Amino acid sequence: MAKIKTGDGFAGTLIYALDLKQRNHKEVRFLATEGVDLRFTHGKDGKPNYDIKAMSRDFHLQAKLNPKVSKPVKHIFLSWPEEDLSRLTDQEMMSAAREYMKRMGYVNTQFIAVRHLEKNNPHLHLVINAVNNDGRKISDSNERIRSGRICKDITFERNFTFGVHKSVSKAEDITSEKERARYK
Repeated sequence: MAKIKTGDGFAGTLIYALDLKQRNHKEVRFLATEGVDLRFTHGKDGKPNYDIKAMSRDFHLQAKLNPKVSKPVKHIFLSWPEEDLSRLTDQEMMSAAREYMKRMGYVNTQFIAVRHLEKNNPHLHLVINAVNNDGRKISDSNERIRSGRICKDITFERNFTFGVHKSVSKAEDITSEKERARYK
């Protein structure tokens, strides 16, 4: 399953994906990056302190290659059913994510991939620049329809479990009215 959000603020998306506000005190693991300067220092607790300004600046510099693109941020949430947790190594999860990105046309561009480590909700977040390295906008034509088809294909090809119900979100975790309506 994939959930796609489009926006204009890389910093806020990075903060969310990296759970820097520790809203849910999740453990996160950085899986991959391309074209983004991943600068961080280690905090007193041993956890990395990411330089969001530097990362966001890298994304924005590339987005400026095509000023016609007003919303260059693609935030994609890829999730799997709990039944697949035991076989979802970081490598398997990232391999499936790279295949998804390739089929969606998110190639030759900047991205980061972050895994959220929750026992009953295996998922990762992709933050992708919709302006590629050549300054061209990556097509978003029918992206939700294409995404659904691609997710089904990858699930079948890799023998993942097909989800039968929405178990990703917990009603008590939803804070906004918009998200509550989307959940229902």
